Amino acid sequence: MAEQPPDHSMCAKCRKIDFRKAFFVKRSSWEDIFSEIQVHSILCNIAHILNTHNKCRCCCLILHGTRRFHPSLEAQKSTKLAWDPYCNMQAKVEVQEGEVEFRSVVYIYPGYNFDKVLAINLLSRQDENEASKALRTRRVKQHQAELTHNNNWVSTCNSRHKDCHHLWPRSSFEELRFRVIDVQDRCIVPVSKNCEYVALSYMWGTTPMLLTLKSNIEMSSLPQGLDKGPSPLPRTISDAMELVGDIGQRYLWVDALCIIQNDKKDQEHQIRNMDLVYGFASFTIIAADGDGADAGLVGVKDVSRNIVQDIEEVEPDLHLAVSLSGFGTLQRARSKWNTRAWTFQAALLSRRMVIFFGGEMTWECREAVWTEDLHISSGTIGSFIAPHYSNHMTPLLERRLAASKANPSAYASSFAAMNHDNLTMHENAVREYTARQMTYLSDMLNAFAGLAKIFETPLATGFSQGLPKNRLDTALLWTPEQALTRRPGFASWSWAGWVGKSRYFSMNYNIIKPMVCFDNEPQNWEEQNYEPPARPWRVVKPRSPTQRPILPQPTPNHRLCFSAYTASSGYFQFENLEPPLPVPLFVALLDQDVFEIGRMGLDRGAYPASGVYSLIVLSECSEPVQQEGLIGRDVPT
Repeated sequence: MAEQPPDHSMCAKCRKIDFRKAFFVKRSSWEDIFSEIQVHSILCNIAHILNTHNKCRCCCLILHGTRRFHPSLEAQKSTKLAWDPYCNMQAKVEVQEGEVEFRSVVYIYPGYNFDKVLAINLLSRQDENEASKALRTRRVKQHQAELTHNNNWVSTCNSRHKDCHHLWPRSSFEELRFRVIDVQDRCIVPVSKNCEYVALSYMWGTTPMLLTLKSNIEMSSLPQGLDKGPSPLPRTISDAMELVGDIGQRYLWVDALCIIQNDKKDQEHQIRNMDLVYGFASFTIIAADGDGADAGLVGVKDVSRNIVQDIEEVEPDLHLAVSLSGFGTLQRARSKWNTRAWTFQAALLSRRMVIFFGGEMTWECREAVWTEDLHISSGTIGSFIAPHYSNHMTPLLERRLAASKANPSAYASSFAAMNHDNLTMHENAVREYTARQMTYLSDMLNAFAGLAKIFETPLATGFSQGLPKNRLDTALLWTPEQALTRRPGFASWSWAGWVGKSRYFSMNYNIIKPMVCFDNEPQNWEEQNYEPPARPWRVVKPRSPTQRPILPQPTPNHRLCFSAYTASSGYFQFENLEPPLPVPLFVALLDQDVFEIGRMGLDRGAYPASGVYSLIVLSECSEPVQQEGLIGRDVPT
């Protein structure tokens, strides 16, 4: 065992870190936070930590944290470490009625890699009041998670977080017919009015397990019926039932047992209402470890984990700790649960999640992320870490809408619009979802159905093949991020019809940048009195009469037919730019006078090198629209 450094000793480099200012200076306003913002300060390199960890308590703390969470860094001795006191507007605590303070931690950045940051927090003292302890480190049990901590999380979230309340009227829940597990009687029961229940999100894998079928639903509905099946309950479901019982709850929703798996009508009903199933749950248990239903929830049972906290007294009566990692970027990258299509909507539709991964138990709701080692008091409002799943892939809720109304100038820029527009939230969800994997390709839209449903009201539209109907023109402009393969049974014009990751540049008219880019100055082929509508498509004045195409009848399934006026087919010409060609491939767009009027980009590598492609020029003008003196039937689209 390495020699321990002397009490309260710090090297000259670590003494540059003003821990007392980071942890004890009160910050009660936005100005207090940003007056202290600084460029990350270089602390030292890994070699220095290795050389002085047995002499410096702070170096010892950093080395232990690095070995625990980022062990590969130890061999990178020249890697520089930077630090800063990290504070944001979300890490709020109400210390007394009407008085809010913002907490901070010290971040250590190895090689400026923000994914491998170490957070150093202040260890709370037993003699402190609850408000002072809030968002400070607490000691955790080494071999078992404190399951009753979930009750404190739920209670604090209920009282503090507006966005985490129900999204839908209670009548919707009353109309929903579904079942839950009674964890006391160990059987399946119909959900009752005002039922409080917990949901479970996990992976089935290849584990043989009990499924609810038409043939056994009657037996499974009897007391102890779930123990009489042909195979025992898998460990993950069993652990989830134990957790629900230990925190004083009674009901648990699990898809394998609460949906009749060979009843098509029951399956379709549940799939259409997954937004309600997850949305009304008190919270959703996330089994993010392993690759199947027998992975279990590590930490639920005693002696099922081994959590060791790194804590050092760096100055007299100043105990610091390396924060637990939670379910951050690196942890999500290692979790197979985070790669599956069906688990995606569980994460986004749930108001609150309790995530089990790597032996840790982490809370994530719509307004906060709390690791198990954080002290959460009744005055705790936010967290140091922003929620990942609901922060940029779900419709805007009360808190963010109120913030945009209170400070509209902060949301005026195109960048802000990208982050605070429901359409962009939907685009972000599509990009993340299409990268996910599924066992059955036919599940593509089923596993997205609940998420699509919650976007219907904020976008004021339904969906066709996963695309919003009221923006079908721009919704067609999705683009692949990798080589795609065809998914049978779905429209080729939708991202749902292809296997592989896809994305939008954006349908948001505040930031849209079409792949076909025209010069800013009007040309002689453009209407001189034309002003762009909400979406920046150009109106072209034809040099030849327009005509309406004849549409085939009847149209095949999944085929889009556009009724539109068209300009002369020879109006535009294309010319390859001189090599070397950039990536993506750009071609010049010429008018009939061989004058370059813009350029068009193609994703090289994502599409086949050769083939027949069509350029669709879109416009908002359609019969019988009149705009700036132009009659719709005279304007091509």
